Amino acid sequence: MDNITISFSQRSDGSDDLSSKRSKATLLRENHALNFQFLREGSLFDRSQQIENIKQALQRRLAPNSKPEMILIAGLPGTGKTVLARKLKHPVQEQGGYFVMGKFDQLKQSQPFAPLVAAMTEFIRLVLKQDNALVDEIASQVSLQVGNDIGVLTLLVPAVLELVGRPDEGSLFTLKSANAQDRLKGILVKFLKAACSSSHPLVLVMDDLQWADSGSLELLEAVVSDHDNHALAVVGTCRSNEVSYGHDLSVILRRLEDEQNVSINTIDVGCLSIQATNAMIASVLKSPESDCFGVTNIIYSKTKGNVFFTVEYLKALYVENVLKKDPTTRMWLWDDEIWAAKFEQADTILHLIIARIQKLPEGCQTFLLYAACLGTELDEDLLFQIFGDTLKVGVEEKSHLCDAVGPVSQVNLEDAIEQSVLKGIILKEPHSSTYRFCHDLVKEAAYNLVPKSELPRLHMSLGHFLSETFTRDELEDYIFVVVDQMCLGMECITSDREQTRLASLCLLAAKKAISSSDYKTSLNFLERGVAQLDLRQSWRDEYDMTLELYNSIAQATFRLGDFAGTDKAISIVMENARSFPDKINCVMLQMYSYEVRLRVKDVIELGLDTLEQLGEPIPKNAGTRHIVMELSKMKRTLKKRSDSSIAGLQDMTDQTKLSAMGVLNLLLTSSFIAMPKLFPLVTFKLLNLTLNHGASAVSSMACAGVGVIMATIGDIDTGYRLGQLALMFLGRYNAVRNEWIPRVYVWHYAMIVPSKEPIGPVLEKLEQAHQIGFDCGDFEMAIFGLSMRILFSWIAGYSLIDLEPKMKSALELMKARNQRLWYEVCHVSYEALLILMDRASDPSVTGGCLMAEENGSDKLEQVLQTANLEVGVYLCGVHMHKMVTAYHCGDLDLAFEMAKRSRNARVVFGRSLAGPFQVSYDAYICMALLRRGNFSPIRKLLLLRQVHSCLSYLKKSAASAPENYIHKILLIEGEMLAYRQKPAQAVAKYTRAREEACSHGFLDVVAIASEREALVRRDFGMADQMESYQRAIVCYELWGAYAKAARLKEALSKEKSKENSE
Repeated sequence: MDNITISFSQRSDGSDDLSSKRSKATLLRENHALNFQFLREGSLFDRSQQIENIKQALQRRLAPNSKPEMILIAGLPGTGKTVLARKLKHPVQEQGGYFVMGKFDQLKQSQPFAPLVAAMTEFIRLVLKQDNALVDEIASQVSLQVGNDIGVLTLLVPAVLELVGRPDEGSLFTLKSANAQDRLKGILVKFLKAACSSSHPLVLVMDDLQWADSGSLELLEAVVSDHDNHALAVVGTCRSNEVSYGHDLSVILRRLEDEQNVSINTIDVGCLSIQATNAMIASVLKSPESDCFGVTNIIYSKTKGNVFFTVEYLKALYVENVLKKDPTTRMWLWDDEIWAAKFEQADTILHLIIARIQKLPEGCQTFLLYAACLGTELDEDLLFQIFGDTLKVGVEEKSHLCDAVGPVSQVNLEDAIEQSVLKGIILKEPHSSTYRFCHDLVKEAAYNLVPKSELPRLHMSLGHFLSETFTRDELEDYIFVVVDQMCLGMECITSDREQTRLASLCLLAAKKAISSSDYKTSLNFLERGVAQLDLRQSWRDEYDMTLELYNSIAQATFRLGDFAGTDKAISIVMENARSFPDKINCVMLQMYSYEVRLRVKDVIELGLDTLEQLGEPIPKNAGTRHIVMELSKMKRTLKKRSDSSIAGLQDMTDQTKLSAMGVLNLLLTSSFIAMPKLFPLVTFKLLNLTLNHGASAVSSMACAGVGVIMATIGDIDTGYRLGQLALMFLGRYNAVRNEWIPRVYVWHYAMIVPSKEPIGPVLEKLEQAHQIGFDCGDFEMAIFGLSMRILFSWIAGYSLIDLEPKMKSALELMKARNQRLWYEVCHVSYEALLILMDRASDPSVTGGCLMAEENGSDKLEQVLQTANLEVGVYLCGVHMHKMVTAYHCGDLDLAFEMAKRSRNARVVFGRSLAGPFQVSYDAYICMALLRRGNFSPIRKLLLLRQVHSCLSYLKKSAASAPENYIHKILLIEGEMLAYRQKPAQAVAKYTRAREEACSHGFLDVVAIASEREALVRRDFGMADQMESYQRAIVCYELWGAYAKAARLKEALSKEKSKENSE
């Protein structure tokens, strides 16, 4: 096309006054229309540096072993943030990756996770377009990594079913899942890790994060902070002027940087310079840049280089004939009079867009107004529900819709969409049934077609119409849209019937939000629902709905950690519920909330009262005699029942008995730690209910609990048998398996299995209990499992070098989760470890000297007293660690005192490793004291009796699990032989103890046996003293006990000096 240049001229007389006033410019346009090809192509002006920065950040993030990084594109509305993000699409796809986007909407903030779900759905559909082999591989990885939780994932993203097929049973959230959104985080992270790969990475763009709901932001936080997924990059865009310091997005970003060690790479996108604006205008008008500065100066004075504003201003100039083409000369003409009248005094670009929309036919305006009420993205089915499905919705049914702009019944949907697309107001998303406004500001302009005072009536009429015309299934699908519309028009409600209807819809929306574990959104809906009701009347006239509203509020507040809100909602239910069965859900929730808050005495009191009302009473102050009688009954019952008969029990159907099982389950842990005498009665009652009334998921805990008791009293075979039955019930109730694994595994593998099996698999199972507990949101049992794993790793003699960073990480996790009790318990373990590793002098890693009596236990005692817990149970662990540390530091008096204080470990920890561990060190200490001498004959006799008692206990334990205990027995027998002046036999025992301990990984016993052998060789003048010393030093260093190794080196040095001097 030939270049034809013209000067700006006034419409009337063709004079060049305007060109002399505003400078001459030459312009070109094709086919009498502006050329916005660059918008369709996604071209950008003056953004080369930002594009390069984004590409570099993307390369860093997707590199192997990369550090977590989030790319944040920030700027004012209309500066081209989204277009900039889209520039990544082509290079990502060229490299075999996936590029998906989700967009948050100001009017859809109550729809939980909707943009994330949309992005994940698009991701899955892109995956399904790959070749079958790759799809099968990804589906296999997803099924493997997500496991039984695939059912939960499909509730969030139904498209997952297209990838992996329908699971046999879905693992859903239960009452026990406090803060259950954390479970959803873990599942989503595992899904993305399984579905992404280095050859097929995923770039996830989340647009308009300033409008993201808090639940979605927390899910994004989990995804971004995953240090293990190097095949995922997250890009976000946000309006910088709408994100304050206290905004949810700001809080999440600071947390990512400060707590998760994630780099936030912010790409600032500002307005264009006047030169870049001129280049863009020249592109639109297809004219040399040098000829465009006149019109650019005019436009820039109004738009300040905002890309969107500039484009809309050009469109408005063209539509209003300020810019028009001379048909003869093909030159642009500028009408200064029109510009002065319509543009010179215009307040905002928004007014120009509104004016452009108002030039459209009335029906099209009506369509755009209602479309704007629905949000930026428009579902075609929903549009047809309102405007187009004449077979289902007649004109008379639409008559009650607000006719603020024009009658809805007169809107021809196809014509309205066609005109809106033609004018560039809305766009059709490729390969989908979705339309969207070309820009949020265009949607805002359409939304402002009527005065603000009319908008509530508009929203209410739209929401009411949809609620009345949807089928039951459609209403469930679009419930968030319906409730959002009605709540935006809430001030228009005038009757009790309408308020009740809105309350019921809010409850339906809340239940759907709960199914996605978005409890914040759920609570928002529930509070809106309650606000519609007169509670006196609603408890009378709308009892079922009001009861369900408050039950749901109690659950939502509990899972959000708002215990004051939980207590308040529960008290309202307890006041107004008409029957005890209507109260039972709140009772169990109250018990669990007490347990989370360490109010275990309250758990017990409430639980026992509830059991009495359920017809399953347990005596509150049962004596030892009563417990022994119940134990005898249980033993007789178990002898009569075979494993197959127990496994073949029918499912429990009696709702009252099921409620009792739930209450008893909640009493298990609390009675164990606060009222040990009550614990056996609780477990016996649980198992008797199972045997007499049928099985349920709780039956796994019944078997595990009774198994712990049997193992503790020495009936190891029966205890182990019951533990295996517990695992069987886990498999039987596979749908909720993961929610019971943390509890069953902790009881079975920590308290029963060590009496029968090697310790290695036990630690693996406790690690699983910890991980699954966090995935399921059962933080209390997850922390319990983590604490047991730390304790068992320590007492199993694992490398202190390997254990130290794990313990440090665990303490940080406990502190972050506000698990103060377990933090204080495990912190003592950590301090003991640091002392042995010769790092205790570093004040940054230890809270003080563990050996000081006022330290190590005083904080713990404060916590226990605050929680009204028995001190002895928890202090047992503290005293054990002090005992071990004092023994290795040579402070035998303190070690003996701590040994005496921790002798209840046999009862507290049952047949777990902790009991034999305490017993073995008790014996080592007694033998060390005997060697030191200076005791009366009676004192020596008492010490020897204690050693024999310890040895007898260990031999009983070793009868069923020799690999866990034989090395301890051999070491103690060696000590006794040395005490009896039989050095050769003692050395032989030490050697065997060292070999057995080495073969099973007990590094502490390897080191102790080596040291004792060296000292016996020295004391009795035997050969190979120096070699034994060197071996002991190496063994302590391998264990990580550098402080002890240093003391032995010093002793060795003295021995050498003594030897040389002689």
